[in-house]
Parts: sequence; structure tokens; C-alpha cells
Amino acid sequence: MEVVNGQKDQDLFRQPAIVNNLIKPENRPFKAHIDLSNTTKEMTFDKWCLILEELKDAGIIYVEFFGIGKSNISLLIDLLEECHRMKFYTAIFLNNAWIDEAIVHKFDDFEVSHVSLVLHSRYKKIHNDISKCDSSFDNTMNAIELLDDYRINFSINCLLTNLNIDSIYQLENWSKANNYLLKIDPSLKFKKYNLEINNFPNMGQLEKYYQERSKRDFWHYFERVESLDSYVCDAGKTRCAINGRGELFSCLEIPTPLGSLLENSFFSLWQNQDSDYWRNIRKKDLASFNCSTGFTCEHCPGESKRLIDNELQVRDYVKNVQTIKNQILSKLSR
Repeated sequence: MEVVNGQKDQDLFRQPAIVNNLIKPENRPFKAHIDLSNTTKEMTFDKWCLILEELKDAGIIYVEFFGIGKSNISLLIDLLEECHRMKFYTAIFLNNAWIDEAIVHKFDDFEVSHVSLVLHSRYKKIHNDISKCDSSFDNTMNAIELLDDYRINFSINCLLTNLNIDSIYQLENWSKANNYLLKIDPSLKFKKYNLEINNFPNMGQLEKYYQERSKRDFWHYFERVESLDSYVCDAGKTRCAINGRGELFSCLEIPTPLGSLLENSFFSLWQNQDSDYWRNIRKKDLASFNCSTGFTCEHCPGESKRLIDNELQVRDYVKNVQTIKNQILSKLSR
């Protein structure tokens, strides 16, 4: 994830100092992603409350909801109220943000810490084509206005594709002019964006994009160098995920569950062999590509598992992104 308007990995908590003492030990999560899409009829509000209690006991303090639609918005509001009562920090990730003022008013009532909106382009057709929803652009712009009016903290997320990459800096310029935090995601996230597309930018587009990025954010190209012993990602460490059946996952993007939180305690699942496997994937374990560079590797084990059924295989697109970054870094370092 590339944050272009704001600090990288910026804390979205209203009192971020509280968080710092709860991240340790290393594998103790402080954040849970809850995916409400495909919520089964058996997952009643009472069962969700049991899961929230389990998360609270495990030390989770921050809950972010995904997979929000018109069919489950009432459940979301009920869960936000319960999270507020339990003193969780809460956030919401919205695709095709069709929310109205009554819903935003509830967000305000229950002190939602942050809302992530998806806007892929300043051009309506490009955004709607990527979102595969003809009303998505208008809905999102309306949501931005409402959240602004209620002074609810929000950011804009954008997935980089071959449809929007050539005009992406127009979206960035608009975001900066309005003081909106923009996060550009160069790598497809199935669960995050609820999209299954193959519109990856080509090498020429990537080179043009990162050349301009190096001019705008020179600092971004000099992140700390990570060794081959470093972990590929945070799966199974600082965050976890729960699906609409109450199953626990090491990460929102990983397709294999660790087990049901309705039948097992959080810690029994978090410490099992499957969880240990996902959290201990290191760069040296990756096949056929060396991600040990000055950049944060874009490889996502969950994505690779979904797309090519091999969590250790770096996808060709990720290799292309890394190659372009390396070439630009080499030129800038001379």
C-alpha cells in the first residue's frame, strides 16, 4: 500500500498512544477485520456478540468491518452500537458507498474512528468500469460530502489498474487540493475490494507511474532494507480476520480458516499449526524471486494462494512492480 497524502501506515485511532502498549508480544493481534459479506442465517446478532467478547478477551481493541451491503447494513449498525458499548475502536471499509445521511448519523453516534472509501478515478466511467457498478462514482462522491459534513475521519483507497493508471495523478492532485488522505494500492486484494479482475498495468504504464512517483515522493524510495529472514507480511501477527460464518483467519486475504470462533477459543486457534505456518512465511521461503530490496515487498501470500494456488510463488505482476522500483532506485542512487 502506498500512502501518497499522509504518513505511511498512519494510525487512524483517536488516541493512538493506547495502541502502542498492546501490540506486544509480537504475535498478539490488536486489530480484527470482520467480513460481513456472505453472513449466514445462523450468524445471529447474539452470536456476533459472543465473537466480539472473544476478541475483547484476546486483546483486540480495533475492529474494521468489510463486505457492507444493503442487505446487512442493519446488522452493521447493531454491531457498531455493541462495539461502542464494549469500547472498541471501529472502522468501516466501503465499496460502492451508497450510504445516506441517516447511516452517517449512526456512524457519528457510535463514534466510528475511520471510514475507508474506494475511488479509483476522478473520471466517472473509469471508476464505474473498475467497480462494475454504474452508480458507484455518484454514491462515493455523495459519501465524501456526508462524511465531510459530519467531520468523520475518512480516507480514499484506490486500486491501481490498467484502466486508471494513466490518469491516477489527477485523482491524487484532487485529493491533495481537498486535503483527503489517498492510498494507492498497486496490488489486487480480492477481499478488500471485492473484485476479481485481471486488468493489471503493463510494464510501460508501471514505469511511467513510478517515474512520476519518484519525483513526487523521493523519500518513498529509501525505505529500510529488509533481509531474507524478515517476514513477508503481518499475517498471524498484529491483525486477524473473521468471516460471515464466524471463522477465524490469519488475514483477510488468506482463504483457509483456522477454525470457528463459535466452537473454539481465540487463543487455541491463534496458536495452532496452521496459524504458525502463515505467520512464519519469510522472504527466504519465496520461490524463484528475491524480494530482498530497499522496498517493502508487494507479495501477498493470500493473493497468490487464491490466484495461483501457491502462497510462496511471487506472481509475475508483483515481479514487474519490484523490477521497475529497483530500476528507478538504481538511477536515483547514482
